[in-house]
Amino acid sequence: MEGWISATSATTGGNDYRTVLSSMSNPYGTGPTGWLVYQTAGNNLAWWTYNGYYVGIQLTDPDQVAPGQWYYLALVYDGANFTMYVNGVVKATGTDSGYVQNGNVPPGGSANYNFNYNQGPGLPLGSGAMVLGQRVDDAFNPFLGSIDEVAVYNKALTPLQIQGHLLNSPAVTINASGQSAVVTWTVGALQSAPAVTGPYTAVTGATSPFTNTVTASQQFFRIKLQ
Repeated sequence: MEGWISATSATTGGNDYRTVLSSMSNPYGTGPTGWLVYQTAGNNLAWWTYNGYYVGIQLTDPDQVAPGQWYYLALVYDGANFTMYVNGVVKATGTDSGYVQNGNVPPGGSANYNFNYNQGPGLPLGSGAMVLGQRVDDAFNPFLGSIDEVAVYNKALTPLQIQGHLLNSPAVTINASGQSAVVTWTVGALQSAPAVTGPYTAVTGATSPFTNTVTASQQFFRIKLQ
């Protein structure tokens, strides 16, 4: 699975877990199966996988989320290894031998977990919908921000494919800050020009997010990928 995300603000600690993506179920509250991605209370991106009965693993990006910054998130599971990429870089990887996919029944859990075709009165569904920006059971908090270009694959993306998707789908945001423009981008080099038609030149030393210096003339910005 892949997509672009941009958080409006940092988390505030405590139980401020904001769900970015989820594909999980938690029938009878016996513990989730499936997986989800949080913007954690520590303001990091973390991918959690579940075995049922509140057992699983946590893969966490050590770098904190910067509000207003776009991130390209790719989640890869090849049947044995879980790998989380942020902006094309591996930020966490691990294995979970007990992982149970959303909708499947954990070993010994037939009394507590039910498939969607079990519609008996009072019985919870054994699989939940894939949800963007919220846990399917509404636990913790929703994601505050933007989510764009989400794609789900029936195969594990390769590192080369992930790099290709990153370079071919740059996300650029321009916001006002007083009289200045704040330009945020994911990949490439920032260029500027006095007219929309150019000529464009590199903005020396510019890193994202970049705040322009106010001048008396108009200014245009673009991102050069290669």
